[in-house]
Amino acid sequence: MRRRCLGAAALCIGSVSWGACADEYAGQYRAPVADIPPPYVSVFSWSGFYIGGNFGFAYSDTRFAYAGAPLATCAAITGSVGDCQTTGNVNGNALGGGIQAGFNQQIGHLIWGLEGDVMLLGPDQGKSIFLPNFAVIQSFEETNNWLITLRPRLGFSYYRAFIYATGGVAWGSASHTVAFADPSSVFTPLTEHESSTHLGWTVGTGVEYVLAEHLTLKGEYLFVDLGDTSVTTPSVGGWWPTTSRFSEQEHVLRLGLNYKFW
Repeated sequence: MRRRCLGAAALCIGSVSWGACADEYAGQYRAPVADIPPPYVSVFSWSGFYIGGNFGFAYSDTRFAYAGAPLATCAAITGSVGDCQTTGNVNGNALGGGIQAGFNQQIGHLIWGLEGDVMLLGPDQGKSIFLPNFAVIQSFEETNNWLITLRPRLGFSYYRAFIYATGGVAWGSASHTVAFADPSSVFTPLTEHESSTHLGWTVGTGVEYVLAEHLTLKGEYLFVDLGDTSVTTPSVGGWWPTTSRFSEQEHVLRLGLNYKFW
């Protein structure tokens, strides 16, 4: 009987102690907190004005079409219509460099802006030779001196990079020369030259990367179309009149370094 009373008393004391412990620590329990990432904060803002320099490579792909005008007059002299017309390419390449300036506006990850640039080109003379059966030498040459573009840029930011597409208006200086020579010296040498500023269009793409707080580096490709131009030769020195039509296109690949003001 005594043992039963002691067991009941121990059970009662244990129940009271457990309840007191539960009451003591109930206020210290905390539910797990969800792991919420901090809000995104861009480490660099692309908004603002900038100026910089560029250096790169320009490849000119100029197509030409030559024909005697009229063909009947040429064929009467050469004896063949095939000697009076041809087509081909006058390709040149050059290194060049220049300056650019513009501004960007960033809204979230979207970036848009406007850029203008000037690029001076080194010697890039392209030449093509036509040797008809009539045993004369006809040469076609082209040279580009400079290129100016004004282009909107539209793209998005990714980490420290600005990936964009671009397109706009282009101006370029192009010279074309058509020369005829007769190894037998029956006809006197004849050379016609034209040089003018051409208005066209350009489209391309590029990537610009942040190097420092105010410094960025970009790589860019542009396709440039400067339209068509014609060079005519007169009927002098025994030669027949001709018209040569040139279609001027360029591929520009370059690097640029920009300083952003704010």
